[in-house]
Amino acid sequence: MLSAISSIAVLLLLGYIIVLVTDKATKRKLANITQGRAPHTDDGFYDQFFASSDVPRDIVIKVRSIFRDNIPADISAVTADDDFSKDFRLIWMLDSMADVEILVSLEKVFGITIEDSEAENIKSIRNVVDLVWRKLQTESTD
Repeated sequence: MLSAISSIAVLLLLGYIIVLVTDKATKRKLANITQGRAPHTDDGFYDQFFASSDVPRDIVIKVRSIFRDNIPADISAVTADDDFSKDFRLIWMLDSMADVEILVSLEKVFGITIEDSEAENIKSIRNVVDLVWRKLQTESTD
C-alpha cells in the first residue's frame, strides 16, 4: 500500500515538474515572438490600435484586461492584430481553458452572449473588441 502511494506521489511530482518546464518554455517562446516590441499600456494600446475607430476606450481596456487576467504570461507586447490561431496559438498551451474563461468573462462583464460560431472566428484581440462593440451596439438598439 505504501509503495502504491509513493508511486502516485512520484508521478504527481513528475507531472508538476513537466508542467513547470513546459510553462517556462512556452513563456520563453512568447517572449521570443514579441522580442523587440515595446510593451503597451492600456491607453497606449488603445491609442495605437483603436483611436481611429468608434470603439470606446473603456471597451478596449476591459477586453485587454480580460485577456491579461486569463493568460498566465506577459501579453503587454501583443498587438491588436496578432493572430492567436497562428504564431500566438502557444498562448493557449499555458492554460488550456483560457479561451473558455475569456469567453465567459466577456459575456459576464459586457452582458452579452457569444455564440460558438462567433467564437470560432475570433483570431485576435481586435476581433474580440469588434465583436463585443457590435453586440453592445445591437443590444442597445433593440
